[in-house]
Amino acid sequence: MLYFAYGANTNIDSMAMRCPKSVKISAIELPHWRLVFKSVADIEVSPNKKVHGVLWKITDECEKSLDYFEGYPHLYRKEYFNVSIDGDIETVMFYK
Repeated sequence: MLYFAYGANTNIDSMAMRCPKSVKISAIELPHWRLVFKSVADIEVSPNKKVHGVLWKITDECEKSLDYFEGYPHLYRKEYFNVSIDGDIETVMFYK
């Protein structure tokens, strides 16, 4: 699975602790969204803005660890977007 991280999960050392089997794919920008701070960091739809983040390849075990860290499903929910990677369309999960 591909995972778009912003905020705390862009840190390589933190991800190595939480998700030791994760693999950093690349830096990535999510267009038409912006980073906001409410009680926690979050992102929201916003034309003409973009969120800088990291694209990770994660395992099911990594996802469970991230679910716990992110407070899913009570604090954050999961959303998805598609991205083209080497001509293939891939689905990417993120927490919102």
